[in-house]
Amino acid sequence: MLAIRFIVLFLISFLLLSPVIKYLQIYFDDPIIIIAQDKSESIGLIKPLGTKSSEEYINLIKNFEKNLSKEFEVKPFSFGESLIEGLDLKFNDKETDFTPLFEEINSRFINYNVGALIIATDGIYNKGLNPVYSSKDIQFPVYTIALGDTARKKDLIVKSVYANKIALLGDYFPIEVSIDCYGYQNQDINLIVYNKEKEVSKQAIRIDKNDFSKQINFDILAESKGICTYRVKIESKKDEFDLLNNSKEVIIDVVDDKKKILILANSVHPDIGTIRKALETNKNISVESYVVDDFKGNLTDYQLVIFHQLPSLQFNLQKQFNQLNQGFIPAIFILGAQTDVQTFNLLKTGITISGNNRLLEQSIPLLNSNFNLFEINEKLTELFNECPPLITPFGNFESENQLDILFYQQIKGVKTQKPLLCFSTAKPGKSGKFAFIMGDGIWHWRIKDYLINENHQQFDALINKIVHFLALDVQKDRFMVYHDKIFNENEDINFRAEFYNQSYELNNSSDVSLLIYNSEKKEFKYQFSKTSKSYLLNIGRLPVGNYTYQAKTEFEGKEYQKKGEFKVAEINVEHQDLTANHAMLYQLSAQTNGKMVYANQLDDLLSELKNKDTIRPVSHTIVDLVDLIELEWIFFLIMFLLSFEWFLRKFFGSY
Repeated sequence: MLAIRFIVLFLISFLLLSPVIKYLQIYFDDPIIIIAQDKSESIGLIKPLGTKSSEEYINLIKNFEKNLSKEFEVKPFSFGESLIEGLDLKFNDKETDFTPLFEEINSRFINYNVGALIIATDGIYNKGLNPVYSSKDIQFPVYTIALGDTARKKDLIVKSVYANKIALLGDYFPIEVSIDCYGYQNQDINLIVYNKEKEVSKQAIRIDKNDFSKQINFDILAESKGICTYRVKIESKKDEFDLLNNSKEVIIDVVDDKKKILILANSVHPDIGTIRKALETNKNISVESYVVDDFKGNLTDYQLVIFHQLPSLQFNLQKQFNQLNQGFIPAIFILGAQTDVQTFNLLKTGITISGNNRLLEQSIPLLNSNFNLFEINEKLTELFNECPPLITPFGNFESENQLDILFYQQIKGVKTQKPLLCFSTAKPGKSGKFAFIMGDGIWHWRIKDYLINENHQQFDALINKIVHFLALDVQKDRFMVYHDKIFNENEDINFRAEFYNQSYELNNSSDVSLLIYNSEKKEFKYQFSKTSKSYLLNIGRLPVGNYTYQAKTEFEGKEYQKKGEFKVAEINVEHQDLTANHAMLYQLSAQTNGKMVYANQLDDLLSELKNKDTIRPVSHTIVDLVDLIELEWIFFLIMFLLSFEWFLRKFFGSY
C-alpha cells in the first residue's frame, strides 16, 4: 500500500512538471498516374497509327487503363473544348484546348505524388496556348500517345472566313477568305460565295504549287435585312480526302439603322481619338467630334452625345443640356481634370459630387460582378483587372436616381463604393439615359488591351456595348427582351428580359415564358428566372439552325409579347487541319523527360512505368509533441491505484 501511494504521488508530481513526448509518424503516398484523352472530333476522323481502326484503339486504351490501375492509382481525364473526369471515347468535341488540362493538374495535384502524365492526342489544337508552353510548370514526366496521321492528304480546305458581324443594308461589306490546297498543282478551282442557295460572287483560282495557300477578298452587297448566312465553298474534286472542310459559313446581321454619335470636348485630348477609333470599327455608327466652340449644329440630329470634360470653367454646357432633355437624347459624361464640378452639379444629371475643392485622384477600375445591363466576358474582365488608373475628381458621389455600376473606384489599393463607370437608367422612355465615366485617361486602357491581347477588340467592344445600350431608340414598349443574334453550337444561349410598370419603373412580379421554334416549327418551352429587378434565362445549347421565339408575360390582366429571331452557327474547326502534329508531342515529352509512343506500343509503356525508379511510393515524416497530461490512460491508472489502495485498506481494516 505504501508502494501504491508512492507511485500515485510520483505520477502526480511528475505530471505537474508538464513533461512531453516527442515522436515521429511516417506516412506513405502511393504514386498517381494521370491519363488525359483527347476527345475532339479530329481523333475519330483518322485511325491512329499502328491500329486498324478507331474501335481497335478504344479497346487498347481501355485495357491499358485497366492494367495500369492494377499497379498504380489512376486519375483519368478527357479534354477537348472542356475538361471532364473519366475517359470520354466518343470523340465529338468541336474544339481542342490543352490549357484547362494543365491548369487543372497544376492546381489539383500540386502536393501529390504524381508519377507521370499520359496524354493521348494527335497534337492538333485550335484553342488556347501552345501545349509546350502551357505545360512548362509540370514537374513530372509527360508521356504522349501519338494518334492521328502525319501524312498530308489531297485536300481543298476553306481554312478561315472573316467578316464584320454587322453590315448596313445597301452597303458592300468585305469577306476575307483563306484557303489551303494540297496535291492539286497546275489545276484550277472555283471559290464561290452563296447567300442561302443563291450565288452572289465567284472567283477562279490557279493552283501553281503542290502546297498552296492564298487569301482572297470578296466585296458583297447586303441586299436583305436580318440575319444572313453566307457560305464560302470550293468546288470539290473527286479524289479529295475530306469534303466537309470545303466550305465555311459566316453570319452577318444586316441592319438599316445607322446611328449618329457626337463627341463634344472642352479641348483636344487623346481620349477623343480613342473613342472615335473604337466606334469606327462599327459601320453602323457615324461619329463626329468637335470642340464646343466649333460646333454649330443641333444636338437633336444625333442619337447620342458624348461630353468630354464638360462642363468646364470656359463652357457651362447649360444650353446643350437643355437640348438633351427636350429631345430625350442619351449622353455620356466623361469627367476629368478640366471638369468644373460645381457647374456639373448644377446641371442636375442625377449625380452630384460634394467636397471636391478641385482636387484629383487616381482610381483603378474594380468590376461589379452584379452588373447585368449587358454581358461582360472573361477577356474583358481580365483586361480591366490590369488597366491603369483614371484621373478622377475627388469627393463624395451622390445620386438621385438608381445607378447601374459597371466599375467601382479602387484608390491606393482601397476598394470604395464610388462609381467609376455607371449608368443612370431611371424612367426609361421618358428621358434620355446617361452614362458617367468619372475620370479621363481611357486612352491608356486601349493601349493596355493591345499589350495584353495584341489587338484592341476588347476595349472597342466595351465602348460599342456602352453606346449600343444608350443609343437604342427610346422604346414605348414596356416589355423588352435582349439577346445576341448569333450563337456558336458549343455556346450557351442566354436571354434577358425587362418589364416596366406605367411609371416606367422596373417590375418583375409577373412570370415570363418563352417559346422557341426551330426551322421545322418544333416548339420548346422555357420559363425566365427572376432577378432583383429583371429576368434571366439560360437555355443551354441548341442544334445548328435558325430559330424564332415569342416571349410572353401578363400584368394587371393585359398580355405583353415580344418576338424575335437568332441563329446557332456550326463550328467546323476540327476538319480544317487533320495532319497530326507529332513533332509537338515529341517536344512536349522530351522537355519533361518523358517519351512519345504510338497506340500499338501501350504494353511497352506499361512495362516502362512499372520499372521506372522515380515512380515509387513516397514517405513523409511528421514530428509531433504530445503532453503526457493529455494521455487518458495515465488518468485511469492513477484512479485505479487510488481505488485499489482504498480497497486494500478497507479490506485489511486499516481505516
